[in-house]
Amino acid sequence: MLESLDAAAIAAEASLDISLFRTGEIDSTDDIPSMSRTDLVWSASATSALGLLVLHLLEYRRAIGTIDVHFDPKSLTRPHSAAWQNLLRETAVKIIKELVFKRGWPVEALKKLRIRRVVPVPKPDHLGQRSNKFSMGTWVADKLCSRFDEIDGLRCSRISKFDMSEGVRRTIQQFDGISFEKS
Repeated sequence: MLESLDAAAIAAEASLDISLFRTGEIDSTDDIPSMSRTDLVWSASATSALGLLVLHLLEYRRAIGTIDVHFDPKSLTRPHSAAWQNLLRETAVKIIKELVFKRGWPVEALKKLRIRRVVPVPKPDHLGQRSNKFSMGTWVADKLCSRFDEIDGLRCSRISKFDMSEGVRRTIQQFDGISFEKS
């Protein structure tokens, strides 16, 4: 399927210490008055996965233009969802461009980079259910990520896996007053 679409897939995993999740704990930022710690971990992980995807594409000298993010629905609060989408569209794009510049990669590949849509798309409950290419995409992503440990055995050059545990952990620890730079 990936070959016929000239597409690639990444699966990213964050193995985090359970103490970071602290179910029931509420965090906040200037633009998010209240968010559960588990939702914070989810949005930090989703943002990191998007960043890894862009960097991975750049490593293969692919120009990147408009990105649409389709994800399995998550029950984020309205302010959290709005702030997360804003983060993707503005801050993440800016950070990615800065990182590419620092690495000395050709910035021209990112001239047209923008996040256009950030849309929840439920995967079909089973293959017989009515679906479209977006719901099938979330189904494929779910299956790929749920079999993260089996990806190497696939021997498919179009599927890559990444461990983003360290970056996500460092992002979350900031909410505990620990600098991103400290380990």
